Amino acid sequence: MFGILSLRQDSLVLELGCGYGRITNRLAEKGARLAGLDISPILLKKADADEAERGVNVEYVWATCAHFPWRDRFDAAFL
Repeated sequence: MFGILSLRQDSLVLELGCGYGRITNRLAEKGARLAGLDISPILLKKADADEAERGVNVEYVWATCAHFPWRDRFDAAFL
């Protein structure tokens, strides 16, 4: 994913529809700064638990893509 998105370790990356953080938390382990957005509070709770277990720091937000809470903040985004 780092190569596809041309990311550096300190890149700020957003995953839309992050679910339970399967990809988001793994990218955070590689050094990217991540935020994940999802509509499911249940999946976000699982993402938080996995984040804590892996010892990474990800900003998870409950929202829809239609009500996107950020502007001009990320180096890359993926779905």
